[in-house]
Amino acid sequence: MKSVKNAVAALAPLYTSAQLAKVLVPKGSNWTVDHVALALEETTIWSLEHKHTLRIERADVVREVKEMNMATSSRDDIIAQLEDAEFSCEWELPQYQAETAGFRLLSHASKSTGAHAPTQIA
Repeated sequence: MKSVKNAVAALAPLYTSAQLAKVLVPKGSNWTVDHVALALEETTIWSLEHKHTLRIERADVVREVKEMNMATSSRDDIIAQLEDAEFSCEWELPQYQAETAGFRLLSHASKSTGAHAPTQIA
């Protein structure tokens, strides 16, 4: 069963941080999407520099957003929009490159609806 899941994951598309952020916060403003994308990027860069796992989950993105220098209300708004998303993704390339499709979405579901998000960007 695990090999089937791995094979399916290998077929999943790769996303840029901006594309993945749009999947994670589909109702988010451009500003919110940009900051979620930045949190994904910073988490990936840190993980690569520290030879840490390249798997990123909602808690990792929330932790990075909490460290961003912005008004508390803005930070809280981004975190609130991430609250509904349960996801796991990985950076698939050997080094981080900005605006490169290297994020693979391993799992994604909405906690409130239980629905799984589409894995294709229109």
